[in-house]
Formats: sequence, C-alpha cells, structure tokens
Amino acid sequence: MHFYSSKLTAFFLFLISSVFVFFGFVFYESIFNFESKPLRSTFLLLALLLFLSGIIISIKLLFRKKPLLTISTNELVIYTIFRKPISLRFDEIKSFYLVTSHHKGIPTNRKIFIELKEPSQRFKNSVYYRITRIFSLRLANSQYGIQADLIKINHNELLEILNDRLQK
Repeated sequence: MHFYSSKLTAFFLFLISSVFVFFGFVFYESIFNFESKPLRSTFLLLALLLFLSGIIISIKLLFRKKPLLTISTNELVIYTIFRKPISLRFDEIKSFYLVTSHHKGIPTNRKIFIELKEPSQRFKNSVYYRITRIFSLRLANSQYGIQADLIKINHNELLEILNDRLQK
C-alpha cells in the first residue's frame, strides 16, 4: 500500500506561505528597521525565512510523484522529503499511537508515533532519549513518527491500518 502527499494541504501551505513572503517583500522598508528595533526586525526576518522554507517544502510536495509512506506485509517505509527513506520491519515495532497537538481547544497537528521494541544505539546515547526516558519510556522509545497531516489519508484510518498490520 502506497500513500502519497495531500496536494490540497500542500497547496494551502504554499498559498499561506506565499502571502506572508509577498507582504514581507512589499513592506520590507516599513517592517524591517534594524536601527531602531533590531530585535523585532530580527524575529520578523526569521519568520520570513520560515515562510520561505514553507514555500520550498510545499512546492516539493506539490510536484512529488513518489509516495510518502509504503506499508508492505512485513515492513513500513517512511519517505522523507530531503533525506533517505526509513525502513522498519514490523517485528521491530512495539506499537503505534496518535499524538494530537491542540491550540485553544482546536487540534492543530497530528502525528503517529512508532514505539520500537529496541531503539538504535545512536538514539539511545542521545541527550533527548535520556531526558525523555525520565518522563515516559513509551515516548523515549518512539524514535520515528509519521506526519499524518501531509498524507492523503485520515489519521485514524492510517492508525487502524498500521495496527492491523502489526497484529498479523
């Protein structure tokens, strides 16, 4: 099973990022005043760079023909935009769980975390793993995740498919 990027989500990301970048360039003289307000201008410049990277990522997603996720009978392959794909066998995976971020009661981001039976040694040696393990072993063993908002499938359906494959 192959899952591709959501072109509608990528288009909205492109549209919103383009509007902010456009207004940033049009009103550059009035917004960016490094002599009188250097801190504010620096933060606005960083925000402009963030939205510029949003344009690059959305263009990459709009024209992407390869899948973002592949589920076979014995492995899961997560394709990232700028890095090598991540391949996980189902016998290495302990569970899948959904984490939803909320802002003022509205769900804003959904991510499916993959809890591994045994994370890689490099990941175990990281500071992130040691600190996270203090609070939650389940979260610490979740080395990988799937950004469900960018894939053209409902996150609940994807979680159900992944759990079904894990049980087989």
